[in-house]
Amino acid sequence: MSRLSLRAALAAALMAAALTGCIRSTVKTEGDQPNDVLIGAVRDGETTQDQLVGLLGQPAYRRPLEGEGQMLVYQYQWRETTETTMPLVYHKGGQTTHIVLLECQVKDGIVVSCRRRELPVAGP
Repeated sequence: MSRLSLRAALAAALMAAALTGCIRSTVKTEGDQPNDVLIGAVRDGETTQDQLVGLLGQPAYRRPLEGEGQMLVYQYQWRETTETTMPLVYHKGGQTTHIVLLECQVKDGIVVSCRRRELPVAGP
């Protein structure tokens, strides 16, 4: 192997070693995400409406139901962005938007049922 190709190979190996430890990929999240621990504490047929509001806060909106009762709807929306950084290069990857509805049916002050739905979001 000539001196020039040995130097080039050594330089390439050192550059690869230096860059390997410098590449970083992160996911940034912004917005309101549902708290699965608090949502898991809601028990159908046991949790009162006051307890529900105490756990999750005021709903985004309330909808009366036919007959008796109402639907309390909580809406969560957040965006995740993937970013990759390496020396001299920054790449902002894809963004994913999530919308989740938690719909809790309440009758006579007691949570009858809660249903979680993730809504499809049209992306770029």
